Amino acid sequence: MAEVATVPVGGHLDHSGDLETVKRANNCGFSTVMFGALRLKHQGYCI
Repeated sequence: MAEVATVPVGGHLDHSGDLETVKRANNCGFSTVMFGALRLKHQGYCI
């Protein structure tokens, strides 16, 4: 779809909890990805 658009297009993956999906979106050219780590066990660290 982006190849034939007449305006700039960006793709965004929002709050994926699956690391493989995030990697795949990144490899497919998504402009941005957001990893949703809400379900992961808190390890006492901050990013």
